[in-house]
Parts: sequence; C-alpha cells; structure tokens
Amino acid sequence: MINENPFVRLHSILSKSSTKVHPNKSLRNLWADTFDVNSDDINLILIKHVELFRLYDEAKDILDSHEKLDTERNQNYLRKVLTLLKVANFEAKSELFQRHITQDTLTALYYLAENVSFIYSVENRAINVENIQDLLSDINTLQDNLMNSSLPEDITKIIYRNLSTIKYSLDEYELTGFRGVREALERSIGSIVINKDSLLEVKDSEEFTDFFKIITRLNTLYTGVDNVKKLGSPLLKLLGMGD
Repeated sequence: MINENPFVRLHSILSKSSTKVHPNKSLRNLWADTFDVNSDDINLILIKHVELFRLYDEAKDILDSHEKLDTERNQNYLRKVLTLLKVANFEAKSELFQRHITQDTLTALYYLAENVSFIYSVENRAINVENIQDLLSDINTLQDNLMNSSLPEDITKIIYRNLSTIKYSLDEYELTGFRGVREALERSIGSIVINKDSLLEVKDSEEFTDFFKIITRLNTLYTGVDNVKKLGSPLLKLLGMGD
C-alpha cells in the first residue's frame, strides 16, 4: 500500500523542465530554472538533482512491484528518465533533455500516474503553496528571534536545528512530497522526546511556544486536517504542559 504517488510529482517536474529548454541554455541552467534556484549555486542544484534521482527510484519501485504496471513499454519510458538523470555534464546543452523526455514520454508518465492512483486508490493530495510560504515565513522569523534569544545555548540549538529540518522539507516539497514532511515531523517529535528534560525548563518561553505551533501546523499540512489537538495533547502531557 502506498500513500502518495511519485509519478505525479515526476511528471509535474519534468513537464515544467520541458517548457524551459532553450538552444543556448545548459542543463545546469535548465535544472536551476526548474527548481527556481540560482544557476551559480551548483551545490544546491546537485542536492535537487539527487532528490530527483530519489523520486525516480520511488517511481521505479512501484513499477517493479506490480505485474500490470511492470511492462517493457512502461519500463522503457522510465529508462528514458534515468538516462537523462545520469548525464553528469551539467554544461551540456539543455536540448539533450528533449532527446530523452519527449512528449510521448511525458504523456506516458501522466497515464502511469493515473494508473498508479487508480490501482492503489491514492488521493493526489498536495499542500497549498501559500500555506508552505506562510509556514516558511514564520520559521524564518523564529530562527531570527532565536539568534537574539535569552534561552540557553543548547536549547536554542535544539530548536534551531529542528526548524532547519522542517524548513528543508518544505523547500524540497516539490521533490520529496509528503515523505519529506513526514520525516521532518518524525525527527522533530523524536527530538522533543529525547530532549524533554531540557525543554521542560523553557516550556513557557515564547520561542518554545512558537516552535510547538510550527510543528502542529506542519502536522496539519501533512494530514490535511486540523490535528493540533490530536498531536499536541500527548506531547504536551509528556512535557508536563497538559493534563
């Protein structure tokens, strides 16, 4: 059973890339434009590229695991994606993209996404971009506040580190989807549990309150419903903040 369809994201990203191909543009610039990052930031482009590889792997695993999907025709279309991703020379012309990702390939990925959603009864849900931007803005504000906070340094580092993890999952949402959000939630909740004795000392601080609100809002984005009470109550109780 799967709870998200990687083919939807893979098709969306490659479709976006296909509209940005230009004879004078390099693959580096093509990926930079696709992911809305600075073309000079090669490290960030490589990180995005690795995540795109991981997205491909998720799609490949689903294709391999279902006999009705695992046909030579479908595998051939996915191999075209892999061939493109294996191009290590980012200075190659972006027209190379069109050699592998033709309109037929994009159409095939679209129908694969539809079939996967049907077979596994996956709802193609997505987090609203505005909600992501709002939460990112609040994370940035809290991180700025932490730099001038009177909290103990070790507590500041714990909260700041978890905010960075959450921020990364939101920045990478286009690539990592709900998997990335879930992993960020798990790490943050685990961090609260592991560091509960230290956090108890600052549970009434504005910074911790804002941090906890961000976690509960992230959970709401992940589940699609308001689970603040459901998620918050056990954690508050664990920290001695609830009944």
